[in-house]
Amino acid sequence: MSIGIAGLGRMGTIFASRLIDAGFPLRVWNRTESKAEPLSRMGASMAATPAELVRNCDIVLTSMADEEALVSIMEGSDGMLSADLRGRIIVDTSTVMPDFVTRLGSRVVERGGVMVDAPILGTIGPARAGMITVVAGGPVDAIDKVRPVFAHLATHFVHIGPSGQGSTMKLVVIMHLCTYWQSLAEALRMGGSNGLSPDAMLEVLLSSPVATDALRSKMPIIRGETNEVGYDIAGVCNVLQRSLQLADRRHVEAPATRSAMAGFSAISASGRQDRDVVQLVLDALTGE
Repeated sequence: MSIGIAGLGRMGTIFASRLIDAGFPLRVWNRTESKAEPLSRMGASMAATPAELVRNCDIVLTSMADEEALVSIMEGSDGMLSADLRGRIIVDTSTVMPDFVTRLGSRVVERGGVMVDAPILGTIGPARAGMITVVAGGPVDAIDKVRPVFAHLATHFVHIGPSGQGSTMKLVVIMHLCTYWQSLAEALRMGGSNGLSPDAMLEVLLSSPVATDALRSKMPIIRGETNEVGYDIAGVCNVLQRSLQLADRRHVEAPATRSAMAGFSAISASGRQDRDVVQLVLDALTGE
């Protein structure tokens, strides 16, 4: 089974490295060819266009920043949709709107292929360790074919339902996670304003029932031991906006999510959109 990857950002590059290490024949494409050169030295083949990539691979993983970027590699004279997609499975790991996935998936089907939406739950550190969760939407037979690939990328691969449902589940998780950071920041501000020290509050929180794996994983950043960015504020704002759009379409009230959106948007407006999501907590601890 030959695998292709289109999009060599941080996550796409990690996926490519892990699949090469697992022994899969891998072909890659990226708009900026220089990003593919380290993978080429590891044994990956390089495709000149997205169409060439999908013609030579049974399964192609796409890892793009947004809908616009995904459309750019699908459409056009050398896009994937220009190729004969019979027998091909395109697996999109990006975070996009569910209805966008289903529309694009219908076009893939028209060309003879199948599309699976399989967004990632987890950031760079867990991805490097192969400890992310993948929530996938698509036909059962296609899911069964791509599951062995994700066995080398994730600890959990969940078939959540038909096309689009993987993307919906990703937005559900992001809504919950971001409102967690917002409520934690509010609690820390309240504690700090009443004389509690940051170290004392964190010590108690980490030993209490409200401690989460997310909080534990961010403690090196909170303690100033690293400045690595796992999920930046700009990305958080983009995904939260999608979550609110989906909620509005179904007339779902989302006051906590709107509060979180305001908090993260304020950080972005201050010019710190490249900071990690936990910046919301750091600001609360420092009184900013």
